[in-house]
Amino acid sequence: MRTVLRSMFCKNSQVSPRDENESKEEEMDKEDQSIVRFFRYLWIRMEDWVYLTILGLSCASIAVVLEFIISRLNQIHLIIYNDVNQMDNEWRIPATYGVWVGYVVILVLLSAACTKYIAVGATGSGFPEMKCILRGTILKEYLTFRTMIGKFIGLILSMSSGIPNGREGPLCHIFGAFAMQLSRFAAFTGIYSNESRCSEMLAAGAAVGVASTFSAPVGGVLLSIELTSVLFAIKE
Repeated sequence: MRTVLRSMFCKNSQVSPRDENESKEEEMDKEDQSIVRFFRYLWIRMEDWVYLTILGLSCASIAVVLEFIISRLNQIHLIIYNDVNQMDNEWRIPATYGVWVGYVVILVLLSAACTKYIAVGATGSGFPEMKCILRGTILKEYLTFRTMIGKFIGLILSMSSGIPNGREGPLCHIFGAFAMQLSRFAAFTGIYSNESRCSEMLAAGAAVGVASTFSAPVGGVLLSIELTSVLFAIKE
C-alpha cells in the first residue's frame, strides 16, 4: 500500500526492491491469515463430529479388548480345573473344589485391591456418580486417567471371576472418563473449555457405555438420556 501511494503522488520516484519485497510479504501474510481463518472456521464446525467419531471408535475397541481378556481368563480357569480334575487319587475332589473357589476368590481380591491401591474413585457402579457430575456436582479424582485404568482392570477381574456383576455402570464410568481425557487434547480445547459442550460429551461417553453393553446403539442413547440427563437440548 505504501509503494502504491508513493507511485501515485511522486511521479519521479522509483520503487525500491525493498519496498517491493515488503508489499509481497504483506500480501502473503494476508493470504496466510485468510487460509488460517478458513481452516479454523472449518475445524470449529467439524470439531464435535471428529471428537464423537474418535470417541465411538476408541470406546468400541476398548469394549472388544475387555471382552477378549475376560473370555481368555475364563478359559484359563476351565483349563486349570480340567487338569486338576484328571487326578486319580483321593485328593481329586478337594483339589477341584479348591481350584474352582480359589480362582474366584483370588480374582475378587485383586479387583478389590485395584480400587484401594490404584484409584479409590473406581469403587461402585458408576451410574450414580455420572448422574451427579452431569447435574453439576464436582467430584474430584473421579474422571482421571488413573481412575479409568483402575476401573478397567477391576472390571476385568470381577467379570472373569464369575460373580453376578454387571458391566453397564462400570463401562459408563470408564467411557465417561475416557471422554474427559480425550477432550483435554490440544485439538479439542474448545470442548474442554466450554462446560455445556463438555457435559454433552460426557453424556455421549455414557451412551457409548450403554450401547457397548447391550449392543444397541439407539437404545444406549435413549437410556443414557433417561439416566444421566435432566435437560437435554434437542438440536435441529
